[in-house]
Amino acid sequence: MRKKQSTSSISLALAVGGTGGHLFPAQQLAEQLHALGYQPYFLGHRLSQTSFFYKKYPFYDIKSSQVYKKNPLKIQ
Repeated sequence: MRKKQSTSSISLALAVGGTGGHLFPAQQLAEQLHALGYQPYFLGHRLSQTSFFYKKYPFYDIKSSQVYKKNPLKIQ
């Protein structure tokens, strides 16, 4: 029988966009996951000035962009 893993050792990445319509739900989700014992962190682009991320949860800035029709793998 497998030993059940504690939720406090499970990290969950939340990818977030740059508008309030995407940030606020992600922040609420992070709060709920944290209350359940998970360790949420955020991935996004150009959000390093948003104080919520660095004060409460880790944030990792990643290069991202919109998908282009001609070359969906191209990131500007």
